Amino acid sequence: MPVKKLTKKQENVVKNIMNHTYARISVSRYGVGTKCIKRIGKGVDPFVIAQKKCWDNEISIPWARIKGSKKLKDYITDYYPIDDDGNIFVNENGLNMMNISMFMNHSTRPNMVALDTSSCFTKFKTLRAISVGEELTIDYMDYDFNKEDAEYIKNYYK
Repeated sequence: MPVKKLTKKQENVVKNIMNHTYARISVSRYGVGTKCIKRIGKGVDPFVIAQKKCWDNEISIPWARIKGSKKLKDYITDYYPIDDDGNIFVNENGLNMMNISMFMNHSTRPNMVALDTSSCFTKFKTLRAISVGEELTIDYMDYDFNKEDAEYIKNYYK
């Protein structure tokens, strides 16, 4: 059976998969992390997206409005810290729209840095080349955490 001609959108996705897939969610010494599956050179953003459309905008929700079990609340705050005003910023489509970069663990000697967190897709770059099997890490202290969250992070990753 002949292969159908791809649409421009399909071509972009195929190119993205082939050229910009560098990591996957994997087991880490901290539970879950993001591991390199294809060597990444220095200065590369390993999380380039195929479509430039912002389909995962975040919205602010008062934490006090979140009802549910402790497990659910722990899950939410593992990825979306509560800011000093008592709000969390979550994907407008809910928790099931998280991207792989959200699974990077903290390191005081990271191999990744966030360049731009103001758009719907955070731009990252590698601080050095990263080998296959190596975990991608960032310094959580580069982000705007409240004091309680910052102290928790420092103690957890000792």
